[in-house]
Amino acid sequence: MAIDRLLAGNEAVGVVLAVVILAIVRANRPFLRDVFRDGEAPWRGLARLAALALCLTLVWISLFDQWRQLLDEPMRRLGQFPSERIILDPTPAPLRTVSLVLLSTLVVVLAPLVARHVGGYAIQVAGAIGSLAMCLPLYTLRVRFDFGLALGFDADPSNPLDLAGYALYLTVTWAFLTGVLFLLMAGVTFLVALPVTLLLDLTGRRQPRITHEADSFFGSFADRAAGRNATGTSTPTSEHPAPRQG
Repeated sequence: MAIDRLLAGNEAVGVVLAVVILAIVRANRPFLRDVFRDGEAPWRGLARLAALALCLTLVWISLFDQWRQLLDEPMRRLGQFPSERIILDPTPAPLRTVSLVLLSTLVVVLAPLVARHVGGYAIQVAGAIGSLAMCLPLYTLRVRFDFGLALGFDADPSNPLDLAGYALYLTVTWAFLTGVLFLLMAGVTFLVALPVTLLLDLTGRRQPRITHEADSFFGSFADRAAGRNATGTSTPTSEHPAPRQG
């Protein structure tokens, strides 16, 4: 397989998604640490189940399905003419069913975690509307860039400028594709999280998120105060001494 076909292939999309997810995890380590160390065992188990579902979904679709076909499926079904609903090299139905089950499971296990740890109704509504509203323009741009990517690399491979231009085009295409996938997943998850949040509120199972990101900051004050007390430093008093008793 030519290198340009490999870079434009489904496995490459899976690798890019994995890299982006690892970057997100690295940037949000304090928050995710609190999620995985929740005070209640069922919530800790749900967080681990969500991580497992995410890994399984990423690996399965990258190896046995097509990210682009899944992303295009809603628009394909809305096609007015039969020619608009034709798929080239479609994924077999049993494999597609597994992909849909994994995606549904991922949303179902993520929604309660979002309801418990990510804000309230206003944030979830804004997140759902904003994510889904941004999907359409990005999706249109993604289709245009994917079309150009499907044509392959037809420039001079010995020309550094041609290679740099293709690398930039490939990076932009990946950015649009992963952006649409993440926005669509976030919008659907926020929508599912809304009724879950209401259910948790009614049953008294939803609690405000408590983070420990500022523990080191306030701990430095405690250490400084403890050091002052250990050295016997007294707290300054008023300039005027108290009157002497007769």
